[in-house]
Amino acid sequence: MNIDKKLEFINSTVYHELGHVLGYCLAEKSEKTSLGPIQYIELGFPNNFVTPKTSYYHEEGNILEELDRFKEATSNIPRTIAWFIEVILGCTLEALYESKEFKTCFSFGSNYNGHIDFSNLGLVRNVSSFNWNFDDIYELQEEVKILLIKTEILKKVETIVEGLLKRIGNSPGLQLRISDKEAIRLSEKVNSIISVDLQEGYDKIIKKHSAIFETDPDLVAVIKFQKDLNGNRIHRSHEKFGMDFFGNKIIAENKIKFIQKNNVRPGEEIHGEIKLSETSLLSGKLKLRQEFQIFKKSQNIGSGIIMSIKNNNLLE
Repeated sequence: MNIDKKLEFINSTVYHELGHVLGYCLAEKSEKTSLGPIQYIELGFPNNFVTPKTSYYHEEGNILEELDRFKEATSNIPRTIAWFIEVILGCTLEALYESKEFKTCFSFGSNYNGHIDFSNLGLVRNVSSFNWNFDDIYELQEEVKILLIKTEILKKVETIVEGLLKRIGNSPGLQLRISDKEAIRLSEKVNSIISVDLQEGYDKIIKKHSAIFETDPDLVAVIKFQKDLNGNRIHRSHEKFGMDFFGNKIIAENKIKFIQKNNVRPGEEIHGEIKLSETSLLSGKLKLRQEFQIFKKSQNIGSGIIMSIKNNNLLE
């Protein structure tokens, strides 16, 4: 394979790595979301990755010690959402460039360009200080993708990609390392194409998803839905339901965030975090393994068993 063919082969990979750079630049605009500056970037053959100076969510040493560090890092929820976005921006920009589906890049297995991104998220998810699942990641990615399309980032990043490909072509062994002042200059170039609309849209996404995960649940329960008048209706995470605890009906809508995934069919059992719309009726009355009924518009559509009581005021 000649040089031109090789450069054409890694074109989409350069878009991928620039997606990560974009993620760091967007996050850096706020102290709440900052992931720190970039230390160095490798582009070409065989290495392609972006390394930050401060590693909040990347494995560096003994894995058992790292797990505690990851848990502590995820307690900063806005920054963790910013990290989610940085991770998925690689495959998002690559997929937009190649007009392909995000999941053809972002999956488990070395034949996927985003397999390390996918595995890193999976590792951190196991020890995260708050519950999230890959459906949350895919929903976040869809919002980010729409924002990138709306703000025409693909067109704006094209010149930067062309310049990097030329530098790779002139580098020994077609391997380019960008560090120190060069890394700062590249970040400045990427910052120059971040429009007000892109930054504001990014900030809104961070705020929206942080609010979802920062809400402390009152209860955690095992939930099972039954068929309702709509048949096998799929219930979505964050949907609102009425609940009946041994005759104490809370008719106002209560939110359930499903833990393992975000879409549940009748008959499936799933763990869910419950945020009650009001708690005065249940103060001092709940205990573990207690059953309750779930309803919509006065129709019973399911039941639950309390597995954990997070709000101590509700404990019997």
